[in-house]
Amino acid sequence: MKNKILEIFEKLCVSHKDYLSEERSEKLVTITEFLKTEKIQYEYIDKIGLIVNKQEKPEKVVVSHMDLIPLFNNSFIEGIKGIKLGKECISGPLDNTITNAVMLLAIKKLKNSNVEFLFSEAEEIGFFGVREYLKENRDRLKDSFFINLDVTSEGYKYAASVEYDCCNFENLKKVQALKKNFFFTADREGDDMCEIKRQGFHGFSYCLPTKNNIHSFKNKARLESLEPYYQGLISLIKNCDLISAEKDIFAYEFEKALVSDKKPKQTKKPSFLDYPELDYSDYSEEDFNSSFHELAAPEEKSFFEVEFGKEAMTKTENFITFLSNKMSTSSIYEIESLAYDNYFRSLLFEVCLAQFSEGKYFFYKDLVESAIDNIFIFEAWCTKYDIFYISEDTYYLTDQTVSIIS
Repeated sequence: MKNKILEIFEKLCVSHKDYLSEERSEKLVTITEFLKTEKIQYEYIDKIGLIVNKQEKPEKVVVSHMDLIPLFNNSFIEGIKGIKLGKECISGPLDNTITNAVMLLAIKKLKNSNVEFLFSEAEEIGFFGVREYLKENRDRLKDSFFINLDVTSEGYKYAASVEYDCCNFENLKKVQALKKNFFFTADREGDDMCEIKRQGFHGFSYCLPTKNNIHSFKNKARLESLEPYYQGLISLIKNCDLISAEKDIFAYEFEKALVSDKKPKQTKKPSFLDYPELDYSDYSEEDFNSSFHELAAPEEKSFFEVEFGKEAMTKTENFITFLSNKMSTSSIYEIESLAYDNYFRSLLFEVCLAQFSEGKYFFYKDLVESAIDNIFIFEAWCTKYDIFYISEDTYYLTDQTVSIIS
């Protein structure tokens, strides 16, 4: 099974069209050719993605985003796959093509089950594909349980990371009862589950543990994790009666819930954030602040630290000058690559707070969206500070779109 996953992964490391592009997608063609060979029904819907094994009322929906960050897509266009296979690990463009391969094999095995699969579009720029999918299928999917496949930096020594930040105690116990080599956490990387939660559906992310920067060719996964990750997914789908149920465990109770046979009693009242349009009901002010500090303290020195020194670049005016110069002198490829630097992200938040309130600065839309782990946090800042950002021939001001007059 490990070799089969690797074989499909290598075939899927091809270019994929941008969200607004009409170009042919090599990755989509590769996936649909596999499905045709296996005689599995599918439907591609532009701006949503590829819906496979569509059911009237699916018991479960498994999601794996097929879009790519620019760094990977540009490399594939140039014919460079960037895959390195060692004795113990595989490294390269794992996000999210490696779980695409796993899901294809799961589809082949479970094509006669009441499970629907979605290869979603535009996860990397704001979860737009899964957002439209949920809006258009709300009634049909209202009782479905969602399992989102992605890569993660959590639980590297485990076969899989179950990232359940909207935890239901009954579901948690059912997953634990499978007795698989799973890592459990109430912390979750920004992924399609953000939008699934936001729209009132239930589920968790089931992620392949990796090491090093996920948005780089240095990202690596253990080879010995691949088969148990696949087998764990099959068990979750076939042998785990997961229910669409409300959260009843707060994040700070999660560790206690893992070792308890009874649902823990709430021991303290969390401090909620005042974002009515977002679901951070189990996120305290301390949690929120710490997430910003983590962005500013990456494990390795960033590009900015090496070139300018961290202290100098913390000044907003220096950062604005640097970014303005970069945008006028660098290629699109280089600019987009900057978005995957942790220190860049922390500085961008500083810019949002310190400068955007005056509406002075314009940023490329794709650059800004790629730089923010959770696009809904960024949208909240946009709304609060009337932030402008730019994409090709269109300005964006919060939720309003105005064409540029040339």
